[in-house]
Amino acid sequence: MFKKVMKKLWTLNVFDWSIFKICLIALSLMLATLVPALVQVKRWIYAVIAVVTYIYVLWRLFIKK
Repeated sequence: MFKKVMKKLWTLNVFDWSIFKICLIALSLMLATLVPALVQVKRWIYAVIAVVTYIYVLWRLFIKK
Protein backbone atom coordinates (compact mmCIF):
# COMPACT_ATOMS: atom_id res chain seq x y z
CA MET A 1 0.00 0.00 0.00
CA PHE A 2 2.87 2.38 0.80
CA LYS A 3 4.44 1.85 -2.63
CA LYS A 4 1.09 2.47 -4.32
CA VAL A 5 0.64 5.76 -2.46
CA MET A 6 4.19 6.89 -3.21
CA LYS A 7 3.69 6.09 -6.90
CA LYS A 8 0.40 7.99 -6.90
CA LEU A 9 1.96 11.04 -5.22
CA TRP A 10 4.05 11.67 -8.31
CA THR A 11 0.88 12.03 -10.40
CA LEU A 12 -0.54 14.92 -8.34
CA ASN A 13 -0.65 18.30 -10.01
CA VAL A 14 -0.30 21.77 -8.47
CA PHE A 15 -4.03 22.00 -7.67
CA ASP A 16 -3.96 18.67 -5.82
CA TRP A 17 -0.94 19.75 -3.77
CA SER A 18 -2.66 23.00 -2.88
CA ILE A 19 -5.74 21.09 -1.68
CA PHE A 20 -3.45 18.88 0.40
CA LYS A 21 -1.80 21.95 1.92
CA ILE A 22 -5.21 23.45 2.73
CA CYS A 23 -6.09 20.18 4.44
CA LEU A 24 -2.96 20.37 6.58
CA ILE A 25 -3.60 24.03 7.41
CA ALA A 26 -7.20 23.28 8.41
CA LEU A 27 -6.06 20.46 10.67
CA SER A 28 -3.47 22.66 12.34
CA LEU A 29 -6.00 25.45 12.82
CA MET A 30 -8.38 22.96 14.39
CA LEU A 31 -5.65 22.11 16.86
CA ALA A 32 -5.01 25.81 17.42
CA THR A 33 -8.60 26.30 18.55
CA LEU A 34 -7.70 24.34 21.65
CA VAL A 35 -6.07 27.60 22.73
CA PRO A 36 -9.02 30.01 22.30
CA ALA A 37 -6.99 33.14 22.93
CA LEU A 38 -5.08 32.59 19.67
CA VAL A 39 -7.96 31.74 17.34
CA GLN A 40 -11.42 33.25 17.63
CA VAL A 41 -13.22 31.32 14.86
CA LYS A 42 -15.43 28.35 15.69
CA ARG A 43 -13.84 24.92 15.48
CA TRP A 44 -16.55 23.36 13.27
CA ILE A 45 -15.53 25.57 10.33
CA TYR A 46 -12.03 24.10 10.39
CA ALA A 47 -13.44 20.61 10.84
CA VAL A 48 -15.59 20.93 7.71
CA ILE A 49 -12.66 22.25 5.66
CA ALA A 50 -10.39 19.48 6.93
CA VAL A 51 -12.89 16.71 6.20
CA VAL A 52 -13.69 17.96 2.69
CA THR A 53 -10.06 18.39 1.69
CA TYR A 54 -9.04 15.07 3.29
CA ILE A 55 -11.74 13.24 1.33
CA TYR A 56 -10.53 14.91 -1.88
CA VAL A 57 -6.91 13.89 -1.22
CA LEU A 58 -7.93 10.30 -0.50
CA TRP A 59 -10.07 10.24 -3.64
CA ARG A 60 -7.13 11.47 -5.73
CA LEU A 61 -4.72 8.96 -4.21
CA PHE A 62 -6.85 5.82 -4.19
CA ILE A 63 -9.85 6.06 -6.50
CA LYS A 64 -9.15 8.34 -9.46
CA LYS A 65 -7.23 6.60 -12.25
